[in-house]
Amino acid sequence: MRDKKAIDNDLQAKIKGALDAFKRAVCRLTTPEPGRDHASLKSIKKRISSTKSTRQITKAMKMVSAAKLRRAQEAVVAARPFSNKLQQVIASLARARPGRPPAARQRGKGKALIVLVTSDRGLCGGFNGNVSKAVERHIRSNPTASSRSTCC
Repeated sequence: MRDKKAIDNDLQAKIKGALDAFKRAVCRLTTPEPGRDHASLKSIKKRISSTKSTRQITKAMKMVSAAKLRRAQEAVVAARPFSNKLQQVIASLARARPGRPPAARQRGKGKALIVLVTSDRGLCGGFNGNVSKAVERHIRSNPTASSRSTCC
């Protein structure tokens, strides 16, 4: 075991090192950049205030994103029963009709039914417009003698 004097000397050396580091940090804050005067107390207070407001904004943004994530997770959990039931229905349809499903079979060039499903959530205007345009292009590129379109 080291004697008390050696421990005191080590402690004093550590304290001196910490004080020197603190002095260097204070000098960095108060030493002006080349071509500038010393930072005034007013500018230091302004910088501290700016940092605090940035911290507040960041904290608020974290809280908002956490709330959105929680809501999204709850929506996924709430949709699980529907997803499971849909998988069961599709599996039972596949077992009932062996081979290719009726919707995937090749047919002649007769009438075709196109069902357009769009979204009604959030900012989906661009999505809906693109889906509608894609259907219109498909209809124009595949004309049939007895084609008729109805829009609802």
